[in-house]
Amino acid sequence: MAEHAAGRAGRDEECWAALFQAIAILTPKGAEADRRPAHEPTIRMGAVLCDANVSELRLARLLGAPKDTQRDLAVRLCRRLSGTEQSRFHLGTLASLILFGREETNRRIARDYYSRKQAKDRAAQTSDEPDAQEASSDA
Repeated sequence: MAEHAAGRAGRDEECWAALFQAIAILTPKGAEADRRPAHEPTIRMGAVLCDANVSELRLARLLGAPKDTQRDLAVRLCRRLSGTEQSRFHLGTLASLILFGREETNRRIARDYYSRKQAKDRAAQTSDEPDAQEASSDA
């Protein structure tokens, strides 16, 4: 993180503190060897939020909030994800959201959320179709 935010740490310590808090919340506790780190670069944050059934309203509130509020909402969201299967994702996106609050980060999270939602909706629709066909053939 320090490499990506060279010279910014002193300017916004509250953001850095919130980021470290969020990462600590997501990091599995204990000394068990099978515990995996919270950072998983191949899993997108927006997709994780969709998989965790974060509502579109909650996502909109997070992405549309002012920077200070967005930071607090992100930490709360990490508390919700902690200890679940959805607690591992690319933490660089979380860092960008909390530290910089850039519009491009918000768009990336939203794009990944809605892409996953669309894929889940298609899968649900496909799995429902055979049942409907069987029901009509039984009649």
